[in-house]
Amino acid sequence: MSDCCVAIHGLTFAWPGAQQPVLAIPQWSVNKGERVLVRGASGSGKSTLLSLIAGIHSASSGYIKVLDHDLSTLSQRQRDRLRANEIGYIFQQFNLLPYLSAQQNVELAVQFAPARRQRIAQRGQTVAEAATTLLNHLGLTDAQQQQSAQTLSVGQQQRVAAARALLGAPALIIADEPTSALDESHRNEFINLLFQECAEQGSTLLFVTHDATLATQFPQVVELSELNTAPQQGEADV
Repeated sequence: MSDCCVAIHGLTFAWPGAQQPVLAIPQWSVNKGERVLVRGASGSGKSTLLSLIAGIHSASSGYIKVLDHDLSTLSQRQRDRLRANEIGYIFQQFNLLPYLSAQQNVELAVQFAPARRQRIAQRGQTVAEAATTLLNHLGLTDAQQQQSAQTLSVGQQQRVAAARALLGAPALIIADEPTSALDESHRNEFINLLFQECAEQGSTLLFVTHDATLATQFPQVVELSELNTAPQQGEADV
């Protein structure tokens, strides 16, 4: 196994029917254990890049390797399995199930991820115990953990989404604008907690945002405009 978590070479991606690619990245890599901020304006292709790295969409040309797996050689089922077992995804809108409790939302992360369940068992915990531990570390009380997601504040929902992504120590954590609805103090607190959990688990963090002020929080910052050589169409991310 190499020290590289994500490797991109000669990548292009265009939406069906589009005249120009939205992404054209000659080369880029992220090493295991790094905390990387990718900054770009709204509509610059940030979310599209994340969906390609996660194997949700496929590149038009070139390759993306994630944890030494060339995604272009994997079937959709194999990409889904890799994502379930090794990639924790924090969505901008959190994507929690509103009527389930915070605890139940977190536990869902490993329902179809045997490798993540195995790592939990190797630590001598049940899935429920591991979920509770993460939620505690991220600052939710026992009572809040049993509340339905829809009754929690935005900041609390964000922490539930982070715990769901972190459960079972996936190798790569992808965060898509997760702090956009938070004020500065809560934003910085959340990022520090996320750093701590990623460091404890040995997870790589790839965090994208349009917010230039977050750059001071990260040891490595990349401007998407410097990676992406495709002409910008001014369209919203998909």
